[in-house]
Amino acid sequence: MNERELRAGAVVVFGGVVFEVAYAIAGTPPGPIPLLAGLSAVATTTAAVLRKRAVVLGWITAVLLAADFGGAVADRFGVLGAPGTSGVTWGDWQTFTTYTGTLVPWLAQPFVAPLAVVATITETVLCAWLVSGVARRWAGRASAAVLAVFCVAMLTTVGGAAVAKNAVPVLAGGALVLASIPARIPAKRRHATGAR
Repeated sequence: MNERELRAGAVVVFGGVVFEVAYAIAGTPPGPIPLLAGLSAVATTTAAVLRKRAVVLGWITAVLLAADFGGAVADRFGVLGAPGTSGVTWGDWQTFTTYTGTLVPWLAQPFVAPLAVVATITETVLCAWLVSGVARRWAGRASAAVLAVFCVAMLTTVGGAAVAKNAVPVLAGGALVLASIPARIPAKRRHATGAR
């Protein structure tokens, strides 16, 4: 395990939990997929810190992070329902593009739509990458970086409630912890376990 990423991820996850609890008490709980992914990130972080079953929980966290990215992409194409439907953030491409412009108010209008496309491609790639398990440490690092960018952009424009609703700090920390965990049990440990 990469101790530096594990420690940094644990600090972000548990700090994010405090952030989430404060907003939940104030009436802004996270949505269902961010909640599940966040709980998985907490479980994975705890397991990694305690050195227990982190590999298995890491897979669960990777799949739930992928579901969060994939769900966000599906939402912007109306797969989860039309704009205004309960549980739907955007519901169509135009609403998502407008929201993207809200997150980057300093960006000239002609560049907002291309940025929305780049964000969509990035999240689609991260979704597939996390599920594939290929170079999962790098997938975790990339996911943490993207989520950190989202967190900063959201905090500075739409506020903490939107960040809390999407459990962004917990997911970013969980992705960083994921980067510290091997995708499979090391061969040395497998053989020792099988010998018992």
